Amino acid sequence: MDGVLTDGGLSYDEEGKVVKRFDVRDGLAVRMLQQAGITVALLSGGRGGASEQRALHLDIHHCWVGVSNKRAGLEQLRHELAIGREQTAFLGDELNDLPVRAATGLLITPADGAPRPAPPGRLDPAPARRGWRPAGAQ
Repeated sequence: MDGVLTDGGLSYDEEGKVVKRFDVRDGLAVRMLQQAGITVALLSGGRGGASEQRALHLDIHHCWVGVSNKRAGLEQLRHELAIGREQTAFLGDELNDLPVRAATGLLITPADGAPRPAPPGRLDPAPARRGWRPAGAQ
């Protein structure tokens, strides 16, 4: 969720709670998916309460935080929802999201997501990064 539905930055309030910035255009994209009958779920390695609040606000009923193994988490979620690999899409922006590829029919990254690693022995130039844009709206 961090960097996909947020700007990737973390701020803390006076009490040490994480404060994240979400974009309303991503919220609209989530609502449009839901209206089309698509179940939206959130898997995040982080914790802090902001993700859960955003999920609550958007009526996302499957919000899993503190997920250290996203592939295993996605497979468990698919099992609970009784959906297959080909019925699953995953939006991730970091290298730690790559292992879910085997558990999803479609792996998507936003324009400013981490570049895919180059094959061994080859160095590719880093792509131009446009900076954070609402991922759902892309």
